[in-house]
Amino acid sequence: MSRYAINSLLYHLKKDAALRARFLADPEAAIAGADLTDAERAAFVAGDMRTLNELGGYLHLVMSVPRIGTHGGQGLHLREPLESPTDSRNPREE
Repeated sequence: MSRYAINSLLYHLKKDAALRARFLADPEAAIAGADLTDAERAAFVAGDMRTLNELGGYLHLVMSVPRIGTHGGQGLHLREPLESPTDSRNPREE
C-alpha cells in the first residue's frame, strides 16, 4: 500500500486543473506515470473514492478534489453510500 502516492496524486488532482482535465478525459493515461499499486490504480480509474479512502487516501483530499470528489457531481463517485438512512425507526421503540 502506498499512502503517499495516493495522497500525492489526490493533491495534484486538486491543485492542478490541467492534470484534473486530463484525468477526467482519460484517467488511465493521466495517471500512467504515477507510482501506484494495481489496486490503487484500479480505484482511481474506476472512480472508487471509498476504496481510495480505505487504501489510505485522506478523506479531506478524497472528497475535496473539484469535479471529482463531492465538488460538481461529475467524474468519480462512491461505490455505495457510507450510511444507509433507510430505516429511521428507533430500535428501542420496538
